[in-house]
Amino acid sequence: MSVLYFFLFFFFYLLIRNFIFTKYYIYPKTNYKGTLSTIIEEDVVREIVAKKFTETPSDIGFIGNSHILDAINPSIITKETKLSCFNYAHYYISFSNSLRVLMDSNCYPKIMFVDVSTRYSMFSEHYARADYKSKPGPAKAFLRKLSNKISFLFPSLFVPSPYVNFLYRGIKKIKEARKRNLPVFSRYSPFSAFVSYQWSLNITTNHRIANTFRKKRLQERLSETKNLRKAIQVTPSLCDQHHEMYKKSMQILDEFLIKASQAKSKVVFMRLPLDQRLIFFENKHCPYFFEDIKRKLARYEYNFIDLNIPFNKENPLNFYSDGQHLTEDSSVKVSTYLATYINTQL
Repeated sequence: MSVLYFFLFFFFYLLIRNFIFTKYYIYPKTNYKGTLSTIIEEDVVREIVAKKFTETPSDIGFIGNSHILDAINPSIITKETKLSCFNYAHYYISFSNSLRVLMDSNCYPKIMFVDVSTRYSMFSEHYARADYKSKPGPAKAFLRKLSNKISFLFPSLFVPSPYVNFLYRGIKKIKEARKRNLPVFSRYSPFSAFVSYQWSLNITTNHRIANTFRKKRLQERLSETKNLRKAIQVTPSLCDQHHEMYKKSMQILDEFLIKASQAKSKVVFMRLPLDQRLIFFENKHCPYFFEDIKRKLARYEYNFIDLNIPFNKENPLNFYSDGQHLTEDSSVKVSTYLATYINTQL
């Protein structure tokens, strides 16, 4: 009898747990079979991209970091151009690290769009190769396949370990935020009640979808302002033209342009839309970064486009988190614009 009571207690515990997780908790989902992702999102992206580098390159490749993940919807571009498209993008990675991995993998899509931003201007040894080379072990791969089939029954059992103890995580985040004088809940809050969007991940195109489902609340707006100020504050140190890693980035860019030209790829460097306050600061304090890139591109007659020109105050976009990541409605606008650019200019 005690065993029966135990299983009944455990069953009702799971029901309550699942209700809490599915209603209030943010963790990555995937549109693959409509089921939940079984590992923290960053690892999923890493494995998706690692696999893609072993395959025949897509016709169109978008190269960059999480800004690309949000801003570019390859499905729209494929529909408009009739060309295959994929986001060769990963978290936190600089443009030169991305180019290094492309060259090491001998991966040269026919058309490449490379996102460049001041905060990711310097090469990092930490992301030199490992970011795209991670693959799950046999046990992890098996659990992934299993949970993709049954996670809809009790999804909270398959939430990644860093997200499991949401109460502890929430308390820890509050303490960290108070120490740093930041708002308590922001983009990475585990509680969906405090944000205006929901994430999902298209694993076939590596596009992260941030769908808004309500207006931003005061706490979220305050958090975004804080995060934006922090981004502005750290920009000069992350885009130092006298730093050795900045110089190395430019050397890698030279090497990449030679190899891309030899591969007969069409290359476009671009500046994705950002909050106007961040754009103003970059233009004032870091103009040399974009000038250096444009000067090198001119030797190969490659284009540079600034998407902050067509998407300005008269044609605004919606951001979340920190003035650098686009919501899905804005991603549709940017992707449609780039599809037209491809059809008319390339």
